[in-house]
Amino acid sequence: MLDKAIDLLVGAITLQEIGNDHAALLLAIHSGINSADAISEFHGDPFSGEHRMAPEHLRRLDPARLSDAARWLRQLIDMKATVAYRQKRYTAHNTADAIVNADRLMRIAHNHIESSIDIDVRLRS
Repeated sequence: MLDKAIDLLVGAITLQEIGNDHAALLLAIHSGINSADAISEFHGDPFSGEHRMAPEHLRRLDPARLSDAARWLRQLIDMKATVAYRQKRYTAHNTADAIVNADRLMRIAHNHIESSIDIDVRLRS
């Protein structure tokens, strides 16, 4: 799941570089969602509800470590329906912000999963 988030983020950055902000924004949103899904799956509690409920689900998994991630996910999801289904076009600045949030989520997912794995390995030693 995290590999998919990374692929989507790379695609978002590539599209942003060639000026296709609308498609880049959609990919950034989906990258953030996939990062959150990776964290949820790692915790053994995959989220299967409406996307608008995903940030709260993420926060509840580990409030101390995932509150910022939940906030960034909320910002991405709040744009999702408008970008995907309405005529409103977001600006290049909105796209850049979404890419930053997706990158933050991907890094938190990676660090969250990796640090937990490291702890498990040390406990077994």
